[in-house]
Amino acid sequence: MIRKARIKIEQFDNGITARWEDVEGNYNSNKSLASNGNEAECIGKHIWADLKEILSNPTDKVIVNIEYVIPE
Repeated sequence: MIRKARIKIEQFDNGITARWEDVEGNYNSNKSLASNGNEAECIGKHIWADLKEILSNPTDKVIVNIEYVIPE
């Protein structure tokens, strides 16, 4: 089960790339591309995939903490 994930987002003139990785190294990383206007769907799919795995029972709960880090 994924406990900690990181999504690195890079913006371009015509959209973004979103690179998802499991911080604990249990799952392979993957990358998605989204054109302008589809960024939220792209990022949301990464997050929902993790939550869907965690919320496997009707009574499961999860807290999502989001921290924005701007690389130097």
